[in-house]
Amino acid sequence: ESWVQAHVEEVKYSYAYANKADEHEDDPSVSQRSSAPPKFRDLPFAILFLLHLGVVSFIALACGTFDGLFTDMDVQDTSDPDVTTQTRDWVTGVMYMVVPAIIVSFLVCHFITGTFVLKYPTQAVTVSLYSSIWSNVAFMFIICFTFPSFWLVLLTSICTLWSIWFVFAVRRFIPFAAAILKLAVAGITVNWGMYMVSLVTAAISCAWYILWVYVANGIGFFQDVEALSDEDRGKGDIYYNNGVKYYTSYYVGDGKVLTVVLMLLSLYWTSVVIMNVTQTTVAGVIGTFAFEKSSASSCCSMALTQSIIRSCTYSFGSICFGSLLNAIMITLRVLLDWSRQRARDRDNNGAALLYCILQCIVSILGDLLEYFNQWAYIFVGIYGTTYLQSGQRVLELFKARGCTSIISNGLASYVLGTVVMVVGLICGILGWIVIYTTSFMNMNLWVAFWAWFIMGAIIASVMMNAVQGAIKAIVVCYFDHPGKMYQSHPQETRALADAIELLFPQVTVFAFSDNAFTV
Repeated sequence: ESWVQAHVEEVKYSYAYANKADEHEDDPSVSQRSSAPPKFRDLPFAILFLLHLGVVSFIALACGTFDGLFTDMDVQDTSDPDVTTQTRDWVTGVMYMVVPAIIVSFLVCHFITGTFVLKYPTQAVTVSLYSSIWSNVAFMFIICFTFPSFWLVLLTSICTLWSIWFVFAVRRFIPFAAAILKLAVAGITVNWGMYMVSLVTAAISCAWYILWVYVANGIGFFQDVEALSDEDRGKGDIYYNNGVKYYTSYYVGDGKVLTVVLMLLSLYWTSVVIMNVTQTTVAGVIGTFAFEKSSASSCCSMALTQSIIRSCTYSFGSICFGSLLNAIMITLRVLLDWSRQRARDRDNNGAALLYCILQCIVSILGDLLEYFNQWAYIFVGIYGTTYLQSGQRVLELFKARGCTSIISNGLASYVLGTVVMVVGLICGILGWIVIYTTSFMNMNLWVAFWAWFIMGAIIASVMMNAVQGAIKAIVVCYFDHPGKMYQSHPQETRALADAIELLFPQVTVFAFSDNAFTV
């Protein structure tokens, strides 16, 4: 049976088991679970986030501006016809470069994952893992020839030997990673509308960064110390370096400390919320694909649309809650790093050491929180529980199944990184060919190559983030209810069970009978 349904009382409207009522009409408890109305989870945090966005929008309308951001750049007379023509040609050139690069990147990435990775997952994991050795060796030689030094050679050699040892130590995980990767890629390939959702949320993130800069500049966040009045300059921090008097790069005194903290928190909170909406949406779609394949078998399936709606409504508070904790940790890291640098500039080594220690502690806590969150959001997306309950229950699930050491393994990320590089190279070569054959705007061939390469790598990275979320969702779904998953994906689930048995023979929670998968 499902571990979640057996142990989590709050899962009364579990999205992955929406059809359970039809299968158990005679069981009123199951029917009641499936038909219970959904609830808004962690609602106060959703309200707080929306109020925060309202305040930011009000400030943007009241005093937002881009004036002064480009004072060091040469300002051309836009009334000059030649300047206008050059600007129009530049914009046209960018559009002719960016739009085709985005389309080609999407098609190439979708083709590689949906064809080669889906059909040959074991070979993809193996090649990606072993190729990391050669890339590390090549990097070592480049570093050693560029900066010849005994200690540098020793350090790079140790790092290279460690990477070789790591590859041979984890190669036994290849079947497990391949089985998980195949199911995840299959789910995303069938529901390839998730790629479009990822790209849209990435564009929203870019728009948010622009809006944040617009607001921050309007309230003087980027105001340089030279532009401050003499009175404000006197209040700023002063330090000496080799007998020369300096002022801090930014004036952060009195009430501005609070402004800086709130602006940084706003920046990171919103960007993390946007990213996690994508992750929970992916989890919801893959949860349906794992348990009810027929309900998630098209580009814009009902599973996709319903998952988007849940992430932006009922589960939005949970997303905002976890993202706020993440944003607080990131803001603390930035502030501590800034304080440490300022202490070093003022030759206050004691304070710099203290800030460094605090920064290490915050970094460790932040990494632990991020690891906790990545599984909590998967649980939120699949089952709709609250943020705190999701994080607690998903760890209990892994512990109950006896497979806690598996979830720390991430060999599939090697494949995703390789796909990003391959897509970038293919797009770069295509950009080079296009400019070589058309001589468009007399653009330099290597400029075209790197422009298309960067654009292809960015688009592929966004798409592979969706696959990464799908991998985690498959893991959670399998550990929750392998029998239900076996009904929709018998061959893939059998391969995954065999891989786990090969890794951990002592784990007997999952076992096959002659005709069915039992727990």
